[in-house]
Amino acid sequence: MYSDELVPKFSRKAMSFLRDGFGDFLKAKTFLEGRKQCVTAMCLLGTLLLNACNGVNQDTAVESMPSTAAPTAARTNTPSIGLHVTTWPLDVGQLESVESLVLHGDSLMLFPDEILRMKNLKELDLEGNDLIEIPAEIGRLEDLERLVLSYNLISELPPEIGRLGNLKTLILSNTPFLSELPPEIGWLENLEVLELEGSALRELPPEIGQLTSLRVLNLRDCQLTALPPEIAHLENLETLILSENLFEEFPIEVTQLKNLRELDLGSNHITELPVEIAGLESLEILLADNNSLRHLPAEIGSLANLRTLDLTAIDMATLPAEIGQLKNMRTLTVSWSMLSELPHEIGQLSSLEALNLSGDLLTALPAEVGMLTQLKSLDVSSNMIEVLPPEMGQLQALESLILYGNFIAVVPQEICQIPELFIDPPSLCGG
Repeated sequence: MYSDELVPKFSRKAMSFLRDGFGDFLKAKTFLEGRKQCVTAMCLLGTLLLNACNGVNQDTAVESMPSTAAPTAARTNTPSIGLHVTTWPLDVGQLESVESLVLHGDSLMLFPDEILRMKNLKELDLEGNDLIEIPAEIGRLEDLERLVLSYNLISELPPEIGRLGNLKTLILSNTPFLSELPPEIGWLENLEVLELEGSALRELPPEIGQLTSLRVLNLRDCQLTALPPEIAHLENLETLILSENLFEEFPIEVTQLKNLRELDLGSNHITELPVEIAGLESLEILLADNNSLRHLPAEIGSLANLRTLDLTAIDMATLPAEIGQLKNMRTLTVSWSMLSELPHEIGQLSSLEALNLSGDLLTALPAEVGMLTQLKSLDVSSNMIEVLPPEMGQLQALESLILYGNFIAVVPQEICQIPELFIDPPSLCGG
């Protein structure tokens, strides 16, 4: 049995305050309003329970409670404002010189009003809380340059987000209830990084094209099927991540992004790359793995700056001869893609350092592979190769050769004598 001394006791004033909180929940007219009032009421209960167990005078606790009823929680980390915070809410509203505030994983369900009075705030990081709403008053933080709201429960952004004219970075990753962006997002003319990975976005507003300073746009793991034509106006975009969405066609607007350096299309349902891809003259990284591609257009050879190409799991029987034009290619992956032969032009990839052809249907390698003098890693495991060309002995930079899962009985001595070469399995060289 519990002792009476361990049972929290609430004053009449505290009970009245708690009753009013739950009363607001019952009066709610909409789902979102009801959810907010319910969270408020639960915060009240948690705060009163904590104070009661700690022997705090309940009337005093009620009188000092902020209007948002944010929960009081012990903190052990030190935010970047340079103060050791031991409780929240904290009277930070008076700290007008604060420029950076980080509150990670504090189980905040309501946005603290105190933050809205920090006029000089440049960075606000609220990652990993339970926030369900961002107040319209966030537009007051006009000096804000970096805003992190990832891993929260917000379902929308207020239109006032567009007033943050100095914002350069907006992180909204892993917000599974965020299904749309307000048109006012286009007002953020200084925004450089927009992270929306793991949100519930089904489409982007046309106003996204007004973000002409944007350099990085991460839309991984959303529910997108297309991009608005206005995406072509992002003239400074360098990184575009579209993997793990629902695209069936290549978003043709992307081909107009002349400064794009990295394009990730992995894990979609794209059936072909357009000939217009040649317009991506600055592209260095192209990830098209886990799609329904059957072939590459000859225009792939026009991507003179391409350094990394990933074609894993795309059911492609062969590569176009124009692949040999990619003189700056460093890493080429065509694994588990039903590849049955390599073009002789593969030997023209004079800068190639890593070639992964594992899990394909290759029965042989062309002698021209021996021309890849910069090659350090070659993986042809799980194919149907019986013999390796002795010309591979010219690959003096080769450090790793993975051969298991083939029908190779012995490796030519020219290959086995390459200095510092690791062969798997080593028994193929008599090791």
